[in-house]
Amino acid sequence: MSDQQPRSSIHAWTRVLKGLLVLILIVGLVRLAILRSELSELSEEYERLAKNYGALDVRDPSKFLITHVETGDPLHFLWRCYYPPGLSVEEKCGFGIPFRDGMTMFSNPGEYLLRQRFEFERGRLVAHTLERGGGGRESYADTDVTEFLKRHWNELEFDLLAKDGPQEIATSKTIRLLTIRVPENLLAELEQRAGVQAVDRLRSAPLYQATYGTPGAFQAESEKNSGGTP
Repeated sequence: MSDQQPRSSIHAWTRVLKGLLVLILIVGLVRLAILRSELSELSEEYERLAKNYGALDVRDPSKFLITHVETGDPLHFLWRCYYPPGLSVEEKCGFGIPFRDGMTMFSNPGEYLLRQRFEFERGRLVAHTLERGGGGRESYADTDVTEFLKRHWNELEFDLLAKDGPQEIATSKTIRLLTIRVPENLLAELEQRAGVQAVDRLRSAPLYQATYGTPGAFQAESEKNSGGTP
């Protein structure tokens, strides 16, 4: 009887673990299917842009060439980008001051699309990043702030790279695609609703940043901001 009880417990735990593994596999497959669908949409959009506007006029293949594309949607931002060959490019996209999210190796030169899309979802502000190497998702979960931002989205400050036309950038420099800030007049109103702490965070750093660059470019920027090499 005592031997049967441990065996029964082992079988029960085995069934639980198998169920969890199946659940994890299903979630992974669903996320992969969504990502493939988004990448397919991005590829189709590139073909449409190339047909309508032609290829980017790359005059110096050793530099990045980037231009902003107007989407007509205030929550959706899109850029066409030429990347030189043989580069490892890091991305830092997120709320506040984001850390490194990932790295993509561009072994061949070419034109790619970079997208930042936002949505308000169940009391959160969600940012979707989609580019050649895949995608990412970040959330801002302060409900009071999010509801305020939803009402005042068109009043925020949006700093868009290359909004007025194609811009060349040396590979030694970082690429700040997008910065979103809450202006001071809105922060004063928000403080009454969300409190001092929430507003202090938005004063000390932008609401959102999307930056790309080589590891060397990020290192040089860090050293410059800290006043020199440690």
